[in-house]
Amino acid sequence: MTTHSFQKRTFSVALAAFMGLAAFSMPSSAGAQEEWGIERAEGMEAEARSLADQKDQWEKAAWLYRSAASLRPVGDLEAVEDLQMAGKLAWYTEDGDQALEDLENAAERAMEGGDVFTAANLLVDAAWVATRSGDHAKARELAGKAEVHASAPVLSDRVRSRVTDRVIDLGTFTTATAAGVAEAGPGS
Repeated sequence: MTTHSFQKRTFSVALAAFMGLAAFSMPSSAGAQEEWGIERAEGMEAEARSLADQKDQWEKAAWLYRSAASLRPVGDLEAVEDLQMAGKLAWYTEDGDQALEDLENAAERAMEGGDVFTAANLLVDAAWVATRSGDHAKARELAGKAEVHASAPVLSDRVRSRVTDRVIDLGTFTTATAAGVAEAGPGS
């Protein structure tokens, strides 16, 4: 082995060892990314809140809430609130499909965060939107999912009955809607 190749090999080994130590002592990039995402989400939420009281800005506010939720890590219940607000604003801008998607996503994020009660209630809200949009099959599917969530053993009987009462009211509402009666809105 020549002196040059020995030096080159020694340098490569030393560089690899240094890079390994440097990577070990540096904060994880995933943690830094998560922190950046949360900070960015908080800025978007603040902007969305400032726009939410201006009817002509509801679509932008909903987009900001949706974007903020996407930056939050799995299990972060702030994302649930963001998606719930996006869903309400989408409904108010007469975008029932987007409202339904936002509320379903909010329910999914609530389950990821372990909040079964909120997930069940969001599914009832989504079922209400589906009913108002004329998709009664989707409404029944979502109401069924809400009932499954409400049957979770972590919920007390009192809490469980609050969800099932809403599902029952939704069923009555679905029948009334088919007859042409209107209601106030999701989560009311």
